[in-house]
Amino acid sequence: MRHRLLDSLLLLSQIPVAMAACGGVGPSVQPVPTPLARDATPAAGATPALAAPESGQPSALSPAETLVATPGPACTVASDALNLREGPDAGFVIVGRLTSGAAFIAIDRNPSSSWLRGDGGGRRGWVARRFLDCNFDPSDLPTADPLPPTYTPAPTTVPTPAPSSPLAANDAPPSGVLAQLSTSVVYLLDFGWCLPPEGGASAPMIGVPAGGLEIGVVRPLCAMGFTPETDVAFAITQPDGVERRGVVRTDDEGIAKWQWRSLPGDPRGSHHVMATAGDQRAKAVFDVDDPSRPMAFVQPDSGTPGTLFHVSAAGFEPGQAVDLYLYRRTEGGCDGAANCFAFATIVHLGPADHRGDAFGAIRSVAEDRTERFGLAAAPPLRLNDLAMFEVDSR
Repeated sequence: MRHRLLDSLLLLSQIPVAMAACGGVGPSVQPVPTPLARDATPAAGATPALAAPESGQPSALSPAETLVATPGPACTVASDALNLREGPDAGFVIVGRLTSGAAFIAIDRNPSSSWLRGDGGGRRGWVARRFLDCNFDPSDLPTADPLPPTYTPAPTTVPTPAPSSPLAANDAPPSGVLAQLSTSVVYLLDFGWCLPPEGGASAPMIGVPAGGLEIGVVRPLCAMGFTPETDVAFAITQPDGVERRGVVRTDDEGIAKWQWRSLPGDPRGSHHVMATAGDQRAKAVFDVDDPSRPMAFVQPDSGTPGTLFHVSAAGFEPGQAVDLYLYRRTEGGCDGAANCFAFATIVHLGPADHRGDAFGAIRSVAEDRTERFGLAAAPPLRLNDLAMFEVDSR
């Protein structure tokens, strides 16, 4: 009995050994690898991997993080330096800078393939395709999805200047220019060419100034010997071939006076004039020359606020800078004189042309009041030197 019990115990003790030798059915235990930290150095030959992002964090690395370059289409920087940007446009923020010859591993592109996104210099960003040498066709890359928002420059607000007019200026006169003008000299003009010969004109004729006319000077051209109280048609042919016409009625003495004035820009030289009334006809020739002194002119001579007044000047040297002197009629100045003009400002016309003429404009604005002005081409000494015009807001 004792020997049988010992044999049973011996048999039971050998069962685990037999099961182990036969690869028994018990559960197997697998080894648990140690996780690789983001900044850890992988073992030799191992493939580096990026740790998964934490919950709630974007999967893309920020520009400040160091990337482990992944194999991909390779490019090199072909310029001296190349900016790495947050998006596919030169307006996006620069997140890095690549030097000449630096490697760039492309990942994807924008729709036009003009910008590539990838890794370079330890950062990820966008670079302009034209500054890269690549070993592949950029259009074979996938299109980035989603693309960064389109860069839109902030609108530049340009302030609109308030309308202004030199007519509202109150500048101090420059040295040598009178601050006020109040006296006017009356000239007695001798229009002797408009007097018919003693005993009357035996036939229609035209009287013209013997010395000719100057640019800007108004003088009458007088048709005499015509039927009283009848219309006389004037036609003047200028040196440039342009013809100017007018109709004037004769007085009770049979004289018709056409007020003629050549303006800056008009040709100088011989002008041919013809006067006709029915079968009555007369001809004459007169010359137009440069003015003997600088003169200014304004057209029209009156207008409402907003009117564009055309300004011209003559009598200057070709190429000379032309400055005109603007005066405004004032009340209570000039020691109580009824007709007083005060200096307002200088109007710049620019250089004179080859004839010594210059041109410009003054635009009145809505705020301009009813006032009378005068413009002079040289420092004026009297009111007669001013070309008068008026703004009428009534």
